[in-house]
Amino acid sequence: MVHRNRSALIALFFVVLLGTTGFARTSEAGLTELGTALAGPLAEHFGVPASSVTSLLDSGLSVDSITQLLFVSKSSGSDLNAVTKLYKETGNDITDTANKLEVKASEYSPERVTDAINEAKAKAQADATEKAAQGAGDAIGSALGGFTR
Repeated sequence: MVHRNRSALIALFFVVLLGTTGFARTSEAGLTELGTALAGPLAEHFGVPASSVTSLLDSGLSVDSITQLLFVSKSSGSDLNAVTKLYKETGNDITDTANKLEVKASEYSPERVTDAINEAKAKAQADATEKAAQGAGDAIGSALGGFTR
C-alpha cells in the first residue's frame, strides 16, 4: 500500500512540474498565455501598472514591441501611454518614435529587449513554480492526512 501511494505522489510531482514549464509553446494561444504571464514581471521591472502591459498585448502588440516601448518610455521619461500614442502615429515605427523623443537606439536594442524578456520569463517561471509547489504541498498534505488516522 505504501509503495502505491509513493508512486502516486511521485506522479503528482511530475504533473505539477510539467505544468509549470510551459514557456516553449508555439500556438497563438500559447503565445498569448506567455505574454500574459510576462505582463506582471515586465510591468514590475519598468515600474508601470500590469494593466498597461496587458492592454498593449490585447491590442495585438508583440512582447518585443511592448518591451521596446517600455524602454523608450523609461529612457525618455515619458508616460507609456504618450509613447504608445506616438508609436501608433509613426506607423508603429520604434525608431521614429525613439528619435522624436531623443532616445538612442542602444536604449531599446535587441540585446536589452531580450535580456528584459528573459528576466521576466525567469520571474514568471519562479512565481509559477512557487504557486504550483504550494498547491502540490497542500494536495500532498491532504493526501497524506488520510494515513494518520
